[in-house]
Amino acid sequence: MAKKRKSKSAKKKNDTGDAEMMLREVEVLKQELEALREEKEQTEVRCTEQETKAILANGLRRNLGVMVGKMDLLARLSREFNSFNLDKITMSAVVKVPMLVRATSASLYLCKSELSGSVGPGAHLELACHTHRRKIEERISLNDNKNSLMAEAARKKSVMLIEDLAEYEREHGMQFSEAFSGNYDSNSCIIIPLVTRNRLIGILNICDKEDKSAFDPFHDLPVVKQVADILATAIENCMLFSEVHEQSRIDGLTRLLNHNTFYAELEKEVARCRRYERKLALIIFDLDHFKKINDTHGHQAGDHILQEVAEVVRTVIRNIDIASRYGGDEFCIILPETETEGALTATNRLVDAIRDHKFWFEKFTYSVRISVGVAELLDADAAKDLVRRADEALLEAKHLGRDRIVCADEMNCKPEDG
Repeated sequence: MAKKRKSKSAKKKNDTGDAEMMLREVEVLKQELEALREEKEQTEVRCTEQETKAILANGLRRNLGVMVGKMDLLARLSREFNSFNLDKITMSAVVKVPMLVRATSASLYLCKSELSGSVGPGAHLELACHTHRRKIEERISLNDNKNSLMAEAARKKSVMLIEDLAEYEREHGMQFSEAFSGNYDSNSCIIIPLVTRNRLIGILNICDKEDKSAFDPFHDLPVVKQVADILATAIENCMLFSEVHEQSRIDGLTRLLNHNTFYAELEKEVARCRRYERKLALIIFDLDHFKKINDTHGHQAGDHILQEVAEVVRTVIRNIDIASRYGGDEFCIILPETETEGALTATNRLVDAIRDHKFWFEKFTYSVRISVGVAELLDADAAKDLVRRADEALLEAKHLGRDRIVCADEMNCKPEDG
């Protein structure tokens, strides 16, 4: 009996030990499972972080690529704007500036009056070029269209980025004209006044993004402002260069071509006649007794008479004719595609116009008469020879008593009644 009890007790102890061992093994398994779970979570976190970093890196690379592309385009635009060719600059502006903001259409207007502060009387914009698919307005009066976006931008002299036109109108309590809404395919646009030294010289409009989305103030506005400054300076430089170039060609008093430009134009016309075997004639005239006007009424009266004579000349010549002030009271008119007979017809028209014109200065009226020499280009003539023969005809007209026309190839061919 004692052996049986001993055996049962030993078995019980063995069972208890086995159970405790199993519990310990279960606990170990739980711990291992928990460790595996934590390791898995950490792995997933690491994967998520790597994926996030990869996504961020890809985004940064894309943004960097976009920025580099924009910087490259800005550099190219700066080089293209470094020119005195206004047509080239304006075309580059409407074609390439929209590429900076992924837009499809642009238009560039130049201001034809100086605006300082507010839009002045007669201020208007003239279309330089555009890339719209449809025809757009070529001339816009800022005073007649005061509630237009361009007029608003002109008054503010600051860039206007409109994400949604209807929303902008509600926020600012404004109602813009719909006269130009047909030019756009979306309600988002950028109006860029081109301002330099507080002077408005033009307006660049950009509209219709490629994906039809709205323009972004964060991404689109800074680069547009940067290019606006470059473009405004380039256009102003072109205008200044053009003014200086024009002043070098034009007589300051009469606004006709000056002496040097006359010879340059005559050389070109003579060369063209030789190349195409065409006709060419030249008129040289001066005012009879002009010195008497200066001596009697002063040089201001004489200057005024010369200005009015120039205006009369402009009214009687053709578009292809080239008028200039040769010097003093002497004028020249180059007549392309004209032989002697046609030159005489033009000269008679000029003489009659000046004779019929009432010349006024202050309280005095003046009757002006002219003496004229006419010459046609001969086969052996150079430009200087044509001038010499016409001038000799003019001297002959004066010698014969003034107020008359003399042809170089046929002296005394057309006297006028004095």
